[in-house]
Amino acid sequence: MFVQSAAAVPPTRTDFAGPGDFPLEAGTLCSFSIDVHFTLEGTITQFFDDDGALIKRIAEGTEQDTFSANGKTLVGDRYHLTTILELENGVRLNYHEVGNVERVHLPGGGVFIATGRVDLLSSGGGFVVAVDSGNSGNNLDAFCAALG
Repeated sequence: MFVQSAAAVPPTRTDFAGPGDFPLEAGTLCSFSIDVHFTLEGTITQFFDDDGALIKRIAEGTEQDTFSANGKTLVGDRYHLTTILELENGVRLNYHEVGNVERVHLPGGGVFIATGRVDLLSSGGGFVVAVDSGNSGNNLDAFCAALG
């Protein structure tokens, strides 16, 4: 008699795309509220253990954000990002994003850019405009002045 081993569950890939809108409350980035519009597209790859439980999710994609406040608008560059979620028994062990978080050319020269790594477990996983390690967002004052 042969014992049949559990069949490995193959990874799944799902493409996603779409726009969205949300407000950044005053004090989140600047002293005033900012309306954010984004477009996002990419692929989510999910990995499972032999029992079919989700153990890792990797989302890779490109995003472009538009920031509006006080009748002014700044359009960010399209940027690439990767988000990695690792789970054990349904509990998040690690959830982080790496890559560009934002890149916006500022009127009159200069760039607001944040790029590096973000621990999304600590930050709550929402919209991120600063990183834990890397370049945490230079020229924030000029960014806010351009929208103020």
